[in-house]
Amino acid sequence: VDEKDIGKIAGASWTLMVLTAIISNYTIGSYLKVFTPERLTQVAEIGGLVALGVGLVAVLGVERRNAEIGKGKEKHSLPFSQAIRLLASSPNTMLFALYIFISIFALFANEVVMDPFGAEVFGMPVSATTKLFKPVMGGTQLIFMLLTGFLLSRIGARRGAYFGNVFGALGFGLIIAAGFMHDVHFLRIALVVTGIGLGAASVSNITMMMSMTAGRSGIYMGLWGTAQSLAIFIGHSSAGVIRDLVYHFSGNHMLAYAAIFALEIVAFTASSLVLPHVSREAFEAESAEKLSEFTPAAEMA
Repeated sequence: VDEKDIGKIAGASWTLMVLTAIISNYTIGSYLKVFTPERLTQVAEIGGLVALGVGLVAVLGVERRNAEIGKGKEKHSLPFSQAIRLLASSPNTMLFALYIFISIFALFANEVVMDPFGAEVFGMPVSATTKLFKPVMGGTQLIFMLLTGFLLSRIGARRGAYFGNVFGALGFGLIIAAGFMHDVHFLRIALVVTGIGLGAASVSNITMMMSMTAGRSGIYMGLWGTAQSLAIFIGHSSAGVIRDLVYHFSGNHMLAYAAIFALEIVAFTASSLVLPHVSREAFEAESAEKLSEFTPAAEMA
C-alpha cells in the first residue's frame, strides 16, 4: 500500500465497520420497539450467527492471497521470545504502544454505556436509544472518518489526531452537560461533536499504527493490535465497573455516567500530551539498531 493512501484505506475500512453498526442498531431498534426478553434473546442469537457466518466468509482465501502478494517482501522473521525481548528493550516502541492504548481507550470506553445512559438518565426505551446514539454519533463519526481519511495526506496523521482529541474531549464534556440539564436536543448536538472527534481520531490513530512498522509489520502490527485490543477490553470493563461503583455510593445515575465520560476526557487529554513525544524517525532508527542486534542470532538459530 502506498503510504499516501494509508489514510484513505483506514478511513474506508473503518467506515464500513461503523456503517454496519449503525444499520444493525437501527434494525434492532425497530424490532425491539415492542420489547420483550424473548425478542432480545432472539436478537442476540441471530446477530451472533450472522456475525459468525459473515466472518467465516470474509476470511476464506485471505491467507493464501496475502502469502502470494507478500512473498519476499517481509524480512527474516524473529522467534517469539526474541520479538518480546526486542519490544521490551525499545523505549520508543513501548511509548507508541502506550499512546495507542490511551487513544483507543478514549475512543471505545463509552461504547457499552451509551444506551444505558439514555435509558437511566433520559428515560428512553431501548427502541429510542438504539436509534439515537449510534445513528447520530456513529453517523457523524462515519462522515468524519471518510473526510479525515482523504485529508490525511495533506494535513498529516498527527494533526488529525489532535483535531479528533479536541473534539472528542469537548463532545464528552457537552454530553455531561446535557445529562445534568436533561436536555435531549442539546444531547444530539453533543453527540454530533463527539462523533466528529471519534471519526477524526480513530482514522488518524489507525493510520499511524499502519505506518509505524519499520519493515516489520508482523512484529509491530501485532504489538499495536495487542495494545488496541487490551485498551478496548479494559475500556469496556472499567466503564461498567465505574458506573456500578459510583452509582452504589452516590445513588445518582448521572454522576455514575459523568465519571465515565470525565475519564474519557482525561484519556483524550493524556493522548494529546503523549503524542508530541512520538517520533516515527526515532522509532525507525531504534528499530533498525535493535533488529541488527537480534537478526544475526535469529538467522543462526
